[in-house]
Amino acid sequence: MGIVFFIIFLASGAIMICGVLLEWKWLVDPPEDSWCCYSQAFIMKLFGRKFLKIFTTIMGIIFIVVGIYGISLGV
Repeated sequence: MGIVFFIIFLASGAIMICGVLLEWKWLVDPPEDSWCCYSQAFIMKLFGRKFLKIFTTIMGIIFIVVGIYGISLGV
């Protein structure tokens, strides 16, 4: 069960990085009026789109590292 959790972390990180590279609107350019309930929109409202892309990429890398680390412990 723990390995499945870390596989989800790994997949989430990959989706974040792919979303930034492919510029998925829901991830890097969310609607501003959803800032109160969507973290990506809130970050973009406070710091701008460029920071949002950098932040999302860093979070994706962190998720991938945690996923790989967890899977390596489970094996």
